Amino acid sequence: MPARNPAVRVLAEEVEMMDFIFTGDSDASNPPKYALTPSGVAANKVLLAGVVSDVTEVNNEVGTVLATLNDHSGDVTIGATEEYSPEAAKFLKNLEPPQEVMVVVNIRTYEQDGELRQNVNVQEGEHGVIPQEEYDQWAYETIEQTIERLEDLDSEEDDRGPNYDPYLQYGEEDVEEVREIVSRAIENFEETR
Repeated sequence: MPARNPAVRVLAEEVEMMDFIFTGDSDASNPPKYALTPSGVAANKVLLAGVVSDVTEVNNEVGTVLATLNDHSGDVTIGATEEYSPEAAKFLKNLEPPQEVMVVVNIRTYEQDGELRQNVNVQEGEHGVIPQEEYDQWAYETIEQTIERLEDLDSEEDDRGPNYDPYLQYGEEDVEEVREIVSRAIENFEETR
């Protein structure tokens, strides 16, 4: 049985930046895929919490449902399809914005019309409505964890290889942008307290 990959807490605005996807080392026939965050963690799954501000049903053959999730850092579009993730699609479709939620997502990229695009897919059975207090606690802990990852980037060499190096995969400007995202998230969090 393969090792379980726990979801990593990430701020919405950093998720928007995640476009480096790589396949993990594994003997499995279907090895896990990871998205590298600009703050330096490889995530097979990402845990997001925030306020869903709108939900849209896209009229296509797979029944796509999209939602905008806002947290203290910004927003990200999340989605699910009735064909591949019927429970997650139903969850999104039944939300009554604005509503606090917690979701586990997979991040995948694809190329369309010469541009790199991103899918943030809600996982089956890994979503729910949460109370405001739980969202506030999640936001605080996620900001703390992002700060710790940024401090780790500054303090130690990472010998896991180039796939795990955010400076190599994203560049110093993107890492600095995450620092700005964290500052904005802290400011917005304090304003709501």
